[in-house]
Amino acid sequence: MENCRVHETSGSTGERLLIARTPTEELRLFGLRLRSQILNVLRPWHRRFIIGASPRKLAAHKLGVFRTSGVDLSLSPKEMLDKAELHRPHIIKGPPGALELLLEEDPQRLTALSLEFILSGAEQLPGGLRDRLEECCACRVIDSYGAVECNLIAWECRHCGMYHTCDDSVIVEVLNGDRPALPGQEGDVIVTALHSYAMPFIRYRIGDRVRLPASSSSCSIPFGVIHKIQGRSVDYLRFPGNIAVSPYQIMDQLDAIPEVSRYHVLQDETHSVRVTFEAAGTHDPSIEHRVRDSLKQVLPADVFIESRRVDRIDSRSATKRRFVQSRITSAAA
Repeated sequence: MENCRVHETSGSTGERLLIARTPTEELRLFGLRLRSQILNVLRPWHRRFIIGASPRKLAAHKLGVFRTSGVDLSLSPKEMLDKAELHRPHIIKGPPGALELLLEEDPQRLTALSLEFILSGAEQLPGGLRDRLEECCACRVIDSYGAVECNLIAWECRHCGMYHTCDDSVIVEVLNGDRPALPGQEGDVIVTALHSYAMPFIRYRIGDRVRLPASSSSCSIPFGVIHKIQGRSVDYLRFPGNIAVSPYQIMDQLDAIPEVSRYHVLQDETHSVRVTFEAAGTHDPSIEHRVRDSLKQVLPADVFIESRRVDRIDSRSATKRRFVQSRITSAAA
């Protein structure tokens, strides 16, 4: 075990979990992640700029192909943009939180990079942020879905719009209760990692929920598909009567309000929800009412919604952001 690389995650429970992998396992999983990018967008001549990870040095780099550079998340957004301008990448890859900071720091500098694609991963990608990045950079944002326990689980396909599961790396089961979810249904993600020998994960409940497509995919990529990543099951808002509201339902409502640029939704009690948000560029006093009205469309009628506008929500932490959180483990009927 002394030769293993150790990764840390809080998983879906918030409790610290250490995952060990051998160098061979690390290399194999890296290769599968690289393959997903090649199947989707990556070409040998592309220069990638990775935010938040140390790029691996490959033999191919000496030949001038798949060139990669990167920066640490500890750098300021200005410093990240300085580095990006120096390396002139075709593709930027990073967590949504870091990409949002670049967008807010200087959208003109981000536009001037003339990116061909943006790759997102490591945390939830809000639809509103996707739209803002694509408008600013005039390129497609491609998302990926993974977990520290098993690395890449699925990646968004730019051709069919679904998420292809990495079937030769992980067995992905989607369960509705204790039975397999049917087409079009939502369910819990269960994974079996096929390349984790130092620390096996067999039928491991990852803590996320996804929705399956209603019909089979006609995409030429021969892997299974997920229609939508619904979010962490622990972050579902839970209300009496066994009512559970997906984080993405909340995010979709708030993303539809153009003036709202960043938000955090917290449920402390079964009958109330608190929303903190930024609304740059407008002094409209009715915006708090609009935020409440948008959430009333997806929350039970008797839920009290507190809406508060703030100047700044701190998102500069290197940890994963959770836009929607619930501290309710269950709600009595």
